[in-house]
Order: sequence, then C-alpha cells, then structure tokens
Amino acid sequence: MVIRNGEQKRIPGREVVKGDIVIIKEGDRIPADAVLLWGRNLLADESLLTGESVPVRKTATISEDYKYSRPGGDDLPFLYSGSLIAQGQGISRVIATGINTEMGKIGKALQEIKEEETPLQKQTGKIVRNIFFIVVILCLIVVLAHGIYRGNWIQEFYPE
Repeated sequence: MVIRNGEQKRIPGREVVKGDIVIIKEGDRIPADAVLLWGRNLLADESLLTGESVPVRKTATISEDYKYSRPGGDDLPFLYSGSLIAQGQGISRVIATGINTEMGKIGKALQEIKEEETPLQKQTGKIVRNIFFIVVILCLIVVLAHGIYRGNWIQEFYPE
C-alpha cells in the first residue's frame, strides 16, 4: 500500500520506487529499504539479514537528517527490504530499491563468489587421473606383448 500523488493505492512490491510513502502493518513484507516516518508499536523481523532470533523495535525519525545504518538493533528508524512486520503499523518513505537495498547488496556479493573445488573433488580427480594412466599403460603392455608373442602386427589388426 503506497501513497502517490496524494492517493492511496495497492501496487506490487516490484513497482515501488524511491521516494514512495509506504503504509505498513502487521504481516506485511517490506518491499524496499525505507525510513520510518511514523509508527505505533512496530516490531520488524530482520532475521533474514541479521540472524537475530527476535523482532526488533522500530522508532520513527523526527528529522530528515538521518544517517543510514546497517540492519540490526532496536530503536532505529530503518526498515529493510524482505523484513517482515511482526507487530504494529507505520508509515515509511522508500530510500533504496532493487540492487541498492541491503538484500540487493548481499545478492550482488553472492554473484561475485567464485566456486572452488572441494578437497574431496580434488582427491577424486587425482585418483581418476592415476587410474586412467595405469589403464593406458596396461593396454599398451598387452598390445606389445601380443605383438611380440604373435610376431605379426598387421594381421592382428586386419584378420582375414
């Protein structure tokens, strides 16, 4: 639920833009990072970002001169994308959307992680490579022994 151009409307979370005024209530999922302008008994579950086991209390900011902070801690005016409102209601202003939210920053960081082989994968690769070389050497020995024993190399490959 947002207020745009003085009108209250319900829109999908992906259509929320910076500067929108969002009306939040118990059970809502925050669509974007926002600063709380007004709130009554507001508790937000930020465990998705912080791992905290209990919801944190949110307090509205009085001034526009606020300093953006990381998730976690009581009595901060910041609501984070993906957080669930556990109790209360409030009005907030969107300050970041998409990749610029705390959740978006985590997603961006995860994309930059390069996958490495596990120690088990490395050991298995070595074993497979060693077995391959042993099998190739045994095959060559069998071919050489057969050729030396029979004495006729070409006829063994092209029997009549």
